[in-house]
Amino acid sequence: MPIKVTTDTGTVTLTHVDRVVAVRSHEEVRNTSDTLDYTDFRTVRSTYAVVYQGRTREDGTPREPIERFAIVDCTNLWTHRGQPHREPVVDEHALEDPEIAADYAAWRSLLRDKAEKAHKERQLREEERRRQVEERRRNRPERGKQMRVVSGRKVKPGTEGTVAAVIGDRVLLKDDAVWQDRNADGVWVAARHLRAR
Repeated sequence: MPIKVTTDTGTVTLTHVDRVVAVRSHEEVRNTSDTLDYTDFRTVRSTYAVVYQGRTREDGTPREPIERFAIVDCTNLWTHRGQPHREPVVDEHALEDPEIAADYAAWRSLLRDKAEKAHKERQLREEERRRQVEERRRNRPERGKQMRVVSGRKVKPGTEGTVAAVIGDRVLLKDDAVWQDRNADGVWVAARHLRAR
């Protein structure tokens, strides 16, 4: 079966005849403002048709397996503003065609692989973000924390001490044994040059 398209004047046309292999429907947040000014987001029931496009384009060039199916939005948000009403119906016989069935299986497999890859990449990014947050927390200068200078020019890298005071981005580093002694000498170091020991 096709996607039945009905205009606001009542004209009915059929598109993607014998090419609709699946219809998917789910709730999602979409912009429902008819001016698309991004002020009216709502949860709506969205409908999409998965349609077969063939192995070659109109100009005869071959399509990659991932390009052989298209997802057509049939949600009908703005029919009251003159947009045509789209009603997709699955063609039960489409997948009986060996070419369509083979391409659909390959396409779904590619989508799964793509989703798994995206999921792994998201996990890696999240892991890296957590690592960076933990690293920043661990290296945040706090009074009484033992730290080491790792960069900079004014204080030699490798200098170690305990944080005696933190004022803004400046950290007063004193010898571990006398860090609480107000009269003991110390050095001021920018926080970015310090790492926890």
